[in-house]
Amino acid sequence: MNDTLTQLQADMNACRRCLEAGYEIAPGAIYRCGTVRQIMLIGQAPGITEVEARRPFNAGSGRRLFQWL
Repeated sequence: MNDTLTQLQADMNACRRCLEAGYEIAPGAIYRCGTVRQIMLIGQAPGITEVEARRPFNAGSGRRLFQWL
């Protein structure tokens, strides 16, 4: 993984801006990335299966999304 992406992940994991502003941050950001991707998918409000697996678009909605793509 390149240094820029590694630093971005570290910054995201360390971010406390929402918490300090009084917002609940559970479950926190769930993301997965690699260095050779040409597209980034961003979702909101991960479901229970995504939180448990720590993998975005893990369940039925993810299967449907990838069928559309």
